[in-house]
Amino acid sequence: MRKRSSITDRKWLTWLLPLLTLGLSGYTLLKRSRSNKTTAFGIVDQSKYNQLKPLIIAQSKLESANYTSDLFKRSNNAFGMKNAIIRPQLGKQVSGDPYRHYSSLQQSIEDFLLWLDYNNFPTIVPDAFTYARRLKEKNYFESSQSDYAKALNSWL
Repeated sequence: MRKRSSITDRKWLTWLLPLLTLGLSGYTLLKRSRSNKTTAFGIVDQSKYNQLKPLIIAQSKLESANYTSDLFKRSNNAFGMKNAIIRPQLGKQVSGDPYRHYSSLQQSIEDFLLWLDYNNFPTIVPDAFTYARRLKEKNYFESSQSDYAKALNSWL
């Protein structure tokens, strides 16, 4: 068996070390990103809607394409909230954009909780279909109730 030279070993290491560093950095950022989202949804635990938390998280994933949509990236808008005409609302309006801009995911969640309050949303629902029906009654989304409920279920 032929022994590798130390020069070859060093060349191999010069390629391996940066790749390992990038991989660990990406893992750390991904873990931190997931942790920040989990922490942000802690506010739901403190609200009267705590029983709806899994559905609220599923809804935010649905509305934001699992936090990858352009709207979420540019304005932390996890629920596709538009600028309200009547109700009190957090965040800010940006000229020419019908969607609300938030300083953080947590502010987006807080505003959604305000929306639930404003619309006298029930604090408990038995399933995603009923949750979708209640949202549809408040004109929250345009697709069919069954399509929205199926999409919600896919994120649960």
